[in-house]
Amino acid sequence: MNRSDAIFIAAGGAALLAAGLTALLRAAPPPVPAPPAATHPPEPRAVHVPDPAPAAWAEPPGQSAGPEWLFEVFTPPIIYFDRERNAFDVTPPRRTEPSPPFALIPVRFERALYRLQYAAHAGAEGRYIVEVRDEEADTWLRGRVGEHIGEGHFRILDFSVERIRVPGSGEGDTAYVDEIIRLEVFDDRTGETVVLSREPRYEDTWTLLADAGGITVTLTEGEKWRDDGTVYTVESMDPAAGHARVTRRRGDDAEPESRDFSIPPDPSVLEEP
Repeated sequence: MNRSDAIFIAAGGAALLAAGLTALLRAAPPPVPAPPAATHPPEPRAVHVPDPAPAAWAEPPGQSAGPEWLFEVFTPPIIYFDRERNAFDVTPPRRTEPSPPFALIPVRFERALYRLQYAAHAGAEGRYIVEVRDEEADTWLRGRVGEHIGEGHFRILDFSVERIRVPGSGEGDTAYVDEIIRLEVFDDRTGETVVLSREPRYEDTWTLLADAGGITVTLTEGEKWRDDGTVYTVESMDPAAGHARVTRRRGDDAEPESRDFSIPPDPSVLEEP
């Protein structure tokens, strides 16, 4: 290809490019779309609705717990728990007012010493002189077997001393002799025979010591104590078991209310001769 041919081809390409650009610039833009036609809502018209048919529901049956236990189909059951009866119920439990605290609180058992107590003896078998302490008169009285002690209102019926050899508790401990004392007297006041020993002799009846609002009250079984319009009665006592029952009645028409108390057992029960 010579130089004149190259010039001719370049001039033709430039003319073709210029013609394409001219045609592109002269092309008309796309038409603008026309706005949509106006719309109108539909005209309302009456629609016939049929009357609802009546529905009949059967009454719910009572449950096995009772006729008041009724549960509707669409109603969840409401069940209450009664703590006083420890049971479930469909009605709210009725709360009773708590009882006021007892004004009489038992503390301990106690019984008095018998009025005559063995004190000491002297002499040998068959010739013993016995010493007796009179707790009421705070004095000591002496006498022999068969003798009547007018000051103390008693008679000495019998007296004996039994000596028992007791071995030592441990190896090398010295054995010793223990004397078992038995003094038998006749009580003129009660008309009964009483046996005394080294251990204290107590009366046969116990008393109950109770705290009554800061004061100490001593009562026996069956005895009553009044606090305004309230009456407290010691119904029963068991000193060996550490038990006492007290009944409270508030007003003449009120039902009695009993309460059991645990009390330390009376140690004198173990000290009987």
